[in-house]
Amino acid sequence: MRELNIFLEGFVTGIGMSMMLGTVFFSILQQSVNRGVRYGIFIAGGVVLSDVMFISLTFLGVGFIVIMEEHGVLIGRVGSILLFLFGVYQFQKKTLLADGVLIQPEGKNFWRGLYYVGNGFFLNSINPVNFFLWLSISGFLTFTSGYSVGERVLFFTASVLSIFAVESMFAFYAFKIRKWLNSQRLAYMNRVIGLIFMLIAMYLFFTINARLSELNGHR
Repeated sequence: MRELNIFLEGFVTGIGMSMMLGTVFFSILQQSVNRGVRYGIFIAGGVVLSDVMFISLTFLGVGFIVIMEEHGVLIGRVGSILLFLFGVYQFQKKTLLADGVLIQPEGKNFWRGLYYVGNGFFLNSINPVNFFLWLSISGFLTFTSGYSVGERVLFFTASVLSIFAVESMFAFYAFKIRKWLNSQRLAYMNRVIGLIFMLIAMYLFFTINARLSELNGHR
């Protein structure tokens, strides 16, 4: 019974994390509309791999936290710049489809699928907040709830399963709305998503710099 409760807690936590509408959500929306459900699910798979990486790192303990504190600013800045450039690309990207026609990549290319998995991994990984969020959850489970290593593994397994399920559902329903889109609306959606990426990138960049200035002021 305890194991079931832990699994349900993790599953609900994953659902909550999936509802944070960041760059991943908009990328899943865009690619599912542009190319189909499969490519939105590929992005969701990349997100899960990124989360698994973060969760695994929380088990490394204090040593890795020190490394993140030393290099987190640099990682955040580089990630913000890359995200901004990605947003610029999305904003100016041409929409090459006739009205009502789905953009389909040529063939079921393994490397193309891997590209979209990498896209999801990149978008989720460039934000250091994601790592510290998982670290906070891990700390709460360990020191407040008293979970063992096995119980934390069960909790996190449920979390990433629910994240994948919810984000795959986003892909499915995004694909359903494509019949109401034409080339003009799709181009507008690309510009809006590109602008959102750029705004998030600027927010992350200036937040990181403000945090660095605050820390320097206390020294």
